[in-house]
Amino acid sequence: METPPRQAFTSEVDALVWTTVRADQPGPAAGGTVVVRVSTPAARKDAPPRAVAGAAVVASDECGEHGEAVTDAEGVARIQLPAGAYTVRADADRFAGEEQDVTVEAGQQARVTITLEQGVPFDGTVVDDETDSPIPGASVSVGAHGAVGGFMSTTFRSPYARTKSDAKGRFHVNGVPEGQVATVEVVASGHGGGAFPLRLLGGQPSPSPVVVRLPLGGAVTGLVRAADGHAVSNATVYVMPAASEELRGNPWAIDEMREPAATRTTEDGRFRLKGLYPGRWRVRASRPDWPGPVDATADLSLEGPARVLMTAPK
Repeated sequence: METPPRQAFTSEVDALVWTTVRADQPGPAAGGTVVVRVSTPAARKDAPPRAVAGAAVVASDECGEHGEAVTDAEGVARIQLPAGAYTVRADADRFAGEEQDVTVEAGQQARVTITLEQGVPFDGTVVDDETDSPIPGASVSVGAHGAVGGFMSTTFRSPYARTKSDAKGRFHVNGVPEGQVATVEVVASGHGGGAFPLRLLGGQPSPSPVVVRLPLGGAVTGLVRAADGHAVSNATVYVMPAASEELRGNPWAIDEMREPAATRTTEDGRFRLKGLYPGRWRVRASRPDWPGPVDATADLSLEGPARVLMTAPK
């Protein structure tokens, strides 16, 4: 059997799964076709809807994207998909994106009609809250909710836009309807989430410019003390994702594990490590004059630092 090539973790994946497909294994499940028609409301009640050509159509499920296409001159796109349940999303320049759920059955054709409302496009930037450095690869969602300037959104719909920031932290939103309130929500690896509420007025977002600032991720803080209660200074403390212990059994992943973040305790025995992903972390403290290290675990969220109290061995 041919050995699969080695790959590094992506910024948003903390575990790696390998799938080797052999010639004698069965192929993918039989599927069907989704026919998506994208249009915009007619100008008059007695007129037919207007087709939206060049709209990007993507079909996805909880595991990610499975197919994409672009609408033709008649506003129609076709995507072949395995049988299953999907969410189909359509986006086009100067329109607010929209989503519809669909179920695909083997050998069948499913039809989806998506109506896009005209919108105002705008650009934004994602930056680190402390350094002002751009954050690339951040996931951006523009939701139809929020409040700004005394106005509150009363619209219930799928997000106006879903996109990612580029290498310079910039992102583009195809459209949000004029006069509507929306909230730009951003998440990125190693950072806490950020939000920027706005309203589209006169063809521009207000407030402007749209800059979403993300704080560094969660922090682990703690105190290392001796058995008699005195603070222990100059102890080395490091944290490593608890999942990394499990990854040691994967020969392809072991070289890609994140290096532990480390620091030393201050004169009063305290330490702080920040910029960590939410989840469970293993915390270890040690000193050359100790008989061995001391371990603890910390469950980290973005709501506040996880606090750890560690007692040095006798």
